[in-house]
Amino acid sequence: MTEQALLTTLLRLLFLAAGIEAKPAGLMLSDSKKQLYVSIVNFLASELSNTGYSEDTIESLEVAKQCLESAFHLSDAQNDKIDNLLTIYERGLKASLSSPAPAPAAQTAAEVSPENKAVAESLKTQGNHCMTEEKFNEAVTCYSKAIELDPHNAVYFCNRWVVFF
Repeated sequence: MTEQALLTTLLRLLFLAAGIEAKPAGLMLSDSKKQLYVSIVNFLASELSNTGYSEDTIESLEVAKQCLESAFHLSDAQNDKIDNLLTIYERGLKASLSSPAPAPAAQTAAEVSPENKAVAESLKTQGNHCMTEEKFNEAVTCYSKAIELDPHNAVYFCNRWVVFF
């Protein structure tokens, strides 16, 4: 299976788990849904240019962007015509500031130590090895332990999810 096919399959599986049905290539998405997906892709693309992210985060953002583009058959030409999600969110937030309801406080993600990142990467590699040997239960265990050590790396979640496919 090619990397692109694997990413597409993975995204469709994630959407199914979330109760969202990705449309086959022959069916049209509603304009509002397509605009939403394109705005998410635009946001991910803009975040890829942010030099403050780690290599792991950039890789996760790129994978997410490619998955959405592939799953919903989005093109770069479409992406240029729609604002990114952050712009849309900021407009909505600005409009809601006149509302009397207070906005919930944002939580900041705790930093993962370099040691935990290294152990998590080792567990991911071990899980990948288990997958090639079709030791699926062991692979799930490895990926789950990696997630416990570094819950901010989407690759670990994706790898664990692939085991169930």
